[in-house]
Amino acid sequence: MVPQSIQGAGQYRDKDAAGRVRDRGPLRYALQLLAHRRLRLHRRKNLQTDEKLPGVARHIWDLGFHYDDRTFRGALTGAYRWWNTPGDWGAKYNNFIWDLNLGWRFFRSDNTEAELFATGHNLFNGAQYHDEVFKNPSRWFEGGLRIKW
Repeated sequence: MVPQSIQGAGQYRDKDAAGRVRDRGPLRYALQLLAHRRLRLHRRKNLQTDEKLPGVARHIWDLGFHYDDRTFRGALTGAYRWWNTPGDWGAKYNNFIWDLNLGWRFFRSDNTEAELFATGHNLFNGAQYHDEVFKNPSRWFEGGLRIKW
């Protein structure tokens, strides 16, 4: 759901399953700055000893910036985890991990859609792992053609 204050002024129309043209409301140009922001705090403890459990993320931050005007779309998302790990595990969690998703829907019909897309993962080559045995992948990219029917 996009807050009314940041919705675009345009309108678009679409056909429903019965073929009737329906007004779908404001075009979602919205740069949804805080549409997907999440902070969670975890205080997991052993119920018998009341000690904190190691290897559990104590703080989780997920941030997202989204754009979609039904032809072009983009999303920049970031994730951060603050791990509760012993020092000898070799954990590293001093960076947000940022991903960028871009797409261009160049063909659309009643039941078919084609889109070129590109995605960059871990854009700034950050490290975010709770154990040095399970390191996250470094920067990598993917792209292609997506067809829906």
